[in-house]
Amino acid sequence: MTVTKAIDERVYTIDNMPAYEIYRKYLGIDEIGNFYNAIEFPLIIQRNNTYTAKSPVVHYEDDSLGFAAEIKEGENVRFGFGHVGMISEKIKSLTYDIKNKPTESIFIYSCECRRGFLQELSHIEVEPLAEIAATAGFYTGGEIFFDGIGSHLLNAMMTILTLSETPYTEVPTTLIPETSMNQDKKLWPRKDNVAGKSVGVLKALTNLINKVTEELESTNKELKYISLHDSLTGLYNRTFFEQEMKRFEALDCQVGIIICDLDNLKETNDQQGHSSGDQLLRTAAELLEHSAKKGEIVARIGGDEFAILIPNAKDAYLKTKCKNILYKAGCYSKSNNNLLLSIGYSIKDNVNVTCMEEAFKMADEKMYQDKAARKSNLFS
Repeated sequence: MTVTKAIDERVYTIDNMPAYEIYRKYLGIDEIGNFYNAIEFPLIIQRNNTYTAKSPVVHYEDDSLGFAAEIKEGENVRFGFGHVGMISEKIKSLTYDIKNKPTESIFIYSCECRRGFLQELSHIEVEPLAEIAATAGFYTGGEIFFDGIGSHLLNAMMTILTLSETPYTEVPTTLIPETSMNQDKKLWPRKDNVAGKSVGVLKALTNLINKVTEELESTNKELKYISLHDSLTGLYNRTFFEQEMKRFEALDCQVGIIICDLDNLKETNDQQGHSSGDQLLRTAAELLEHSAKKGEIVARIGGDEFAILIPNAKDAYLKTKCKNILYKAGCYSKSNNNLLLSIGYSIKDNVNVTCMEEAFKMADEKMYQDKAARKSNLFS
């Protein structure tokens, strides 16, 4: 999702919806009855190649949310959910590292949302450490983390500080094999069979969420592509074209529109069959797509009608582009089936033409004038 309005730690809208509505929609917060149950579902943000979690802590009357750390407007976010398997594996690896270094005391600082998520399973994070040395610590609301570039206030983290007065050189040379960690009963007590079962259930749940999310993301990408592209030519379709028309409407820059019509599609379909007509459409689409520069949008907006949206356009540029398109169509026609195009253009210049709809109509009219002139020349 995208944060569409935010100031410091307060997020007003996500995907243009009130931030609270996002949590209510996906997590059923109203049914839970207590917003603080949402703290275990932070928003995940990637900054400087580091993933960080930001937990919601305040629900305001305007349905904006206050987070424990700053979230910037325009950042991409997704819901975070505790991964018990990852927590278990990380603590194994961490305990292995600590046991092979001189450690006389351990301070543990863990975010309260980890305690809320793990509940009775929270011992899997702290008991292995208590078997190594004396431990102390507390649950926190956030921690400062430096990633080598900048500092961040993080949530959902656990930081472990180990202290020792023993020089590192005095560590025994025989290290504890990491594989033996699984058999260390003192390190991993399993007296509570229900708690052990809960770990397995949560691991399965996490795997289910991961897999379903992965499949949904893939499906959504396909559906989004299908909904915005023409199946025959691969160009953008009229739906996307109209969305971009609205977006360009709000821009202060000039916007050019070129309208192209394939004149001989009906004749090709009637004389050579629809497969030849489809190929003619694909050829026209390919020609227009190759004629477009980065940032220019090419769409098939009707059966035999195409359009190009061009930001920051000037009249001379549009005139030259139209000539180039017709020249390329003529070159194709010399060696293959005729590719006959009629073309017209216009500009929303915010002075003479002030809206995209008006610019579209003018370009369409010029295209029909070009078509009429071609027919007149053909029969004269």
